[in-house]
Amino acid sequence: MARTLTLLHTSTMLLVAFVASCSVSPHPSDTPVPTGQPQEPPIFDEMPPRRLTATAIPEAPTSAPFKCQYPELSNPDSSQIAPLDPGMYVAYFVDQPESRYLAIKSTQGVTVRLLPVPPKARLPDPEAETGVSPNGRFFVYFTGGPTWLQPADEFDLTLHIATTAGGTVVSSTPLFNSHTLDDIDNAAISYANDPSPGQEAASIEEIASGLIDALLAGITTVAWSPDSRYLAFSGAMDGPSSDVYTYDTTTGTLRRLTTGREEIVKIVWSPDGEWIMHGSATSAGMGSSLTNHAVRADGSATMSFPFGGPFDRGWLTDRRFLVNEGANGIGSYDLAILDLDTGRRLSVWADPFGALAFDATGSRFLLGSFGDIEGSPPAGLYMLQSSTGESSMIADFPLFDVAYWPSSLYPFVAASEEGGLFGVTSAGELVPLLEGQWTIFPAPDLSSLALRGHDETNGLFVFDSPEATPRPLHDGFIRTVKWSPDSSSILFSYGEFTQAETLAAVPAVGGDTRVFQELPRGMCFFPEPVWITVK
Repeated sequence: MARTLTLLHTSTMLLVAFVASCSVSPHPSDTPVPTGQPQEPPIFDEMPPRRLTATAIPEAPTSAPFKCQYPELSNPDSSQIAPLDPGMYVAYFVDQPESRYLAIKSTQGVTVRLLPVPPKARLPDPEAETGVSPNGRFFVYFTGGPTWLQPADEFDLTLHIATTAGGTVVSSTPLFNSHTLDDIDNAAISYANDPSPGQEAASIEEIASGLIDALLAGITTVAWSPDSRYLAFSGAMDGPSSDVYTYDTTTGTLRRLTTGREEIVKIVWSPDGEWIMHGSATSAGMGSSLTNHAVRADGSATMSFPFGGPFDRGWLTDRRFLVNEGANGIGSYDLAILDLDTGRRLSVWADPFGALAFDATGSRFLLGSFGDIEGSPPAGLYMLQSSTGESSMIADFPLFDVAYWPSSLYPFVAASEEGGLFGVTSAGELVPLLEGQWTIFPAPDLSSLALRGHDETNGLFVFDSPEATPRPLHDGFIRTVKWSPDSSSILFSYGEFTQAETLAAVPAVGGDTRVFQELPRGMCFFPEPVWITVK
């Protein structure tokens, strides 16, 4: 059989379709579900012990420091080798043709760290944002390859964990091994003899190509635990497929948590840090499928959900995770809750939907139906109860955005595509609040809403209560909007897509805008900036 490596340059181009074309997978990768029991995936207590590889901690950074191109911090002073002082900061990578670094700035826009990384370093999966730990102590980058849509001649991708106190690397872990290609080839033969649904007519070469796509789609996926102690990541160094590992920043040790036939493509921590949700797949192109799994952070138990859901909608509680399917043409559909206490999958809304919001307990949902698919509910806004499955239409016009906002009057707010912001009462009545077109961003403490205006209402505003008038914070075309964890400030970027993009922050109560960074036309912040809180 032709070496699998020759497939990289063509097969990786299919990855862009992955999140738009996933379908249901009836077979989990960690352990098979008995036929006739799709609703009750097994839970087992112990993972088989495996010898870990590539766990050595280097004494010094594995790459020579790269001189920054920004003169104000091209020669950092000694304060950059000390831990960050307690407080809130903004962190983001700036990637330009001749320079790459991690910038950390205070809420006043003052640069406190400018940490160089190797010029050809690869950044975490966009869903991991910058890969900076929530407490601001560590950050992540990769060297070598290959990665998502970036072919390479060798499988030498390495995960580096560095401190924000000077960029010192504390761990470097190769994510592949010397026989990764052989593992893929052997797995392809195994799948050809025992195919997953959809693979029955596939050749060994086609199966191998799909496995490479899935492997590379998830190999740069990382997720920090809420307390910043553990980094969960995807690694294939032990083979024969990629699995979930954790790195303990306290002990400096690695631990393998899962084993299975499929490749890891997503990782998400539960809010309490007790569980790690993860998805696995055997391909990442058109018609691919995904299976959701959950593993305890200590590796003591795992469960698999035999029906997929590649799109994460977040945690309803510490034990209930919201997912949905998606496909080209119809968009999002089959909204469901994965319950870790019972191991069951609870269907919430089977038909296509658009805007979505839910309350703090996950018992009440607000969602919009497009109504353009035969057999689906008419277009409009619906309120439904997850415990009973009962739903009722509360508006017959299309909604652009919805959000949970537990004010004294309206538990939800909804923005109409036709213009207008509405409060939604517990009884499902819509009450007009504002004119104009809006996108809604609730504050973490749910005390206020940030509103991004469109067309005639361009700009950034804060809405404190249904009875108040929105306060303008910044004019112009607004791109990204992110609240600070304590709801005191808003990080945003502005500028038309044909102009420079400027990253800035402004106090939620109003005041001067603090400009953090301006990038020339054609550049962008990637991954997106994040807030970090140092305690």
